Amino acid sequence: MYTWGMLHVGYAVMEAEDGGTGSSPSAPCRAAGEELASQVVGYGVSFVPIRFECQLSGGGTYVGSSAPAYVNPATAVLVLITAGCGILAATTAKGAQPSTLRGVDHEK
Repeated sequence: MYTWGMLHVGYAVMEAEDGGTGSSPSAPCRAAGEELASQVVGYGVSFVPIRFECQLSGGGTYVGSSAPAYVNPATAVLVLITAGCGILAATTAKGAQPSTLRGVDHEK
């Protein structure tokens, strides 16, 4: 899921770096509307949470529309499930002791 979000953000960065007619501001920044897009002076990328940030001339930022909205919540849920499974596996492995053979004469 994280990789899927990074592919979207990576595509937005490639599109922003491409140049040419209509490249400024980049497409994810234009999705917020013409008034806000006219104030965009640059962009940035956040890896946790995954997002493409449009930087404004006044010093603020807003999140562009590059990564799907479900990516960050789904990634968080999958991380929690993975951590829970890891904890469960570690505690289960501690409690399981190897059984020993009783009544077998090892000195032959």
